[in-house]
Amino acid sequence: MEQKNDSDWIDKILDDTINEKPSFGYLGYVESLISTSNNSVQQKTELLDCIDELSKLELDKLAFKLKENQIHKDCLEQYKEMFKRGIFK
Repeated sequence: MEQKNDSDWIDKILDDTINEKPSFGYLGYVESLISTSNNSVQQKTELLDCIDELSKLELDKLAFKLKENQIHKDCLEQYKEMFKRGIFK
């Protein structure tokens, strides 16, 4: 029984980390990634509608996926991305 009490502190920390609410600045960052992603308008609208309900961990996963599908506005960034994908070989 005492062993369970010793591990309760780590369970509390991990639970708080998983359910942590994101800051407004981070929400804005993810919203900007949504707007520059190559998702359809309907997918973007669905993501923006549910973004306030997501935890920080869920937003981290979403941001990672959105960064992979980001459409760069800067020509140099577009060139770097195309070079990285091997288009010029």
